[in-house]
Amino acid sequence: EGGHAAQPDLWRGALDRATRQRERSPTPEPADEARIEAVRGWVLRDLGRYAESETALRRSLERARAAPGEMNPAALRALNNLAYTLQLAGRKQESIAAYERLVDWFAAHEPADSQPRLWAEYTFAKSLRDLGEPARARDILQRIRPAVLRVVGESHADLAGLDIALAQSLMDLGDVAARGRVVDAVARSHAAVPQKNML
Repeated sequence: EGGHAAQPDLWRGALDRATRQRERSPTPEPADEARIEAVRGWVLRDLGRYAESETALRRSLERARAAPGEMNPAALRALNNLAYTLQLAGRKQESIAAYERLVDWFAAHEPADSQPRLWAEYTFAKSLRDLGEPARARDILQRIRPAVLRVVGESHADLAGLDIALAQSLMDLGDVAARGRVVDAVARSHAAVPQKNML
């Protein structure tokens, strides 16, 4: 949900609306408060206000978990957003711990080829590379690639995106030949028929 920092006025307006909505309901239902705080969290993150974003996202996670079911889609989204916020804030170990918590939940509750689980593992791997852990990123991407191939097929843009991330991780580890794999995967991603991406 990142990449919106170029529109700060739009996001400040969204933040103001979320704040007013929260103030109008002093005792909102946990699920409603979770949604409001999630909006606040990702808007604050995109404005670069990481400490405030973290507070809002932790509140969103807490309220979402208070709703029926210890972890539910709202809680999982809040946890993913928290992990990404911590990553942007440069808090590497805390970010990795949050991503691991997310991936561990999917591993315990979803089959290995489920799209949500593959998405969580792919997101974690890409973040690990950004956080300076290319070997861990490579290992995850190599492990999940067969499942992604089975789910989306050879010509899907998601598979090409995974292969780009994998080749980049290999390059980070000193594999010069992986440059060709990046070029090939980028070409495949451009040639892919527009599809709704899983990853």
